[in-house]
Amino acid sequence: MESFLRKAEAISVIGVINDLFLKPLEHMEFARHFPKYEYQNLAILSYESVSCGVPLTISLGTCADYQGATYDSPIGTGIGQSAERLLNKLPDIKHLFNKHRINIAVNIDVSDAESADLVLRDKLSVPPQEFIRLTRLSQDSIRTEATRHGFSGNVRVSSILDKCQEANLDYSEKSSQLRRQFFEREARDIKCKRLIAGLIDERKSKGEYATIPSEEYELMAIAELAAYAVYGELVGPDALICSPHAKSAVMAYNLLKDDQDTISPTLYIGDSPKEKRSLFED
Repeated sequence: MESFLRKAEAISVIGVINDLFLKPLEHMEFARHFPKYEYQNLAILSYESVSCGVPLTISLGTCADYQGATYDSPIGTGIGQSAERLLNKLPDIKHLFNKHRINIAVNIDVSDAESADLVLRDKLSVPPQEFIRLTRLSQDSIRTEATRHGFSGNVRVSSILDKCQEANLDYSEKSSQLRRQFFEREARDIKCKRLIAGLIDERKSKGEYATIPSEEYELMAIAELAAYAVYGELVGPDALICSPHAKSAVMAYNLLKDDQDTISPTLYIGDSPKEKRSLFED
């Protein structure tokens, strides 16, 4: 009987990996940059889920409800495009895992971290405390929308700074540390250099740096990549990160990690032609 159960669990894990590799979900792409370790760590998560009967966690760090394309755009209290895209795609993601006997739980972490970022907070249209207040209201909007989509029971909504507090992590200090690492690595690592250049090109092409002086492009891109890297460290290998943000930036979740066992599996969620594009959207 025990041998049969182990075989059934293995079949579930292989099924998920096979589907992600051979039959990817529409507008989604798994393990773009560190495939060996992302597949390995997702296989471990899937096995733990099916063998222990616990949900596999999907994590999303979503941007605030920016009302325009730039950082100094007004901030709304809706769910924002990132969370909306995830909730729209969630039935497909849930089905992919459920058909292999794996249940999922979803963590949506609204980014209030710009208010604590020494570079990004000066670009916001509102003071830091007001930014935090507005993102708190966005969390309520996401909970309401998750309920409307029928996912209230397995969607947890929080914020990046709350997640940092739970991990006893100082966001300002950590993001500054990771910014320095990106600057240092850019000079010697072609992959990092291309990552930064790619994000700058993407932001410029969408008008998202329209109010940023050209001499600040590199600093802004690295500040954003450091935010991704902080979230990658917070999540680690314990969840699948879904990223509906800039496609060029997905690598940043894992690029600075020294321990391959801490690589976060990543699932990029692209947009459909009818979806509106806005800040942080690809």
